[in-house]
Amino acid sequence: MKLPNSWTISTIGECFFDIRNGTTIKQNRNGLGFPVSRIETIQNCQFDLSRIRHIKNISNKFIEKFQYHNGDIALSHINSLEHVGKTALYQGNPEVFIHGMNLLRLRLGHASIDPKFSHFFMQSNGITNKSIFVNSAFVQQFCQF
Repeated sequence: MKLPNSWTISTIGECFFDIRNGTTIKQNRNGLGFPVSRIETIQNCQFDLSRIRHIKNISNKFIEKFQYHNGDIALSHINSLEHVGKTALYQGNPEVFIHGMNLLRLRLGHASIDPKFSHFFMQSNGITNKSIFVNSAFVQQFCQF
């Protein structure tokens, strides 16, 4: 299959200028503070806001570091195989949403890359199966020590 002439083949690192883990700060279940994502928050390729937790007493600098921006993609890369490879696209709701632990936040680095297309592509069988393979291989290697 030939790609359209306007497309370029790039690595993940060339497409996303920021790939990072989320905060490990203590979360609460009583709804106080800012909403924070968790692995369980990703359901059916979107954020399920009924599964969030909250964090309070955080600085503006902390919010700047861990806040999702419109178009960011959350990727579950650890935990049980049922969760590995799940992704969700942040589209501005809630307005301030903090990137939580055990999820990678992928921030696109080029205006020419469509976040919705990137998210759709990450849902393909080849990508999710590769995520599971890499995760399984790492767990097996780690457990041998």
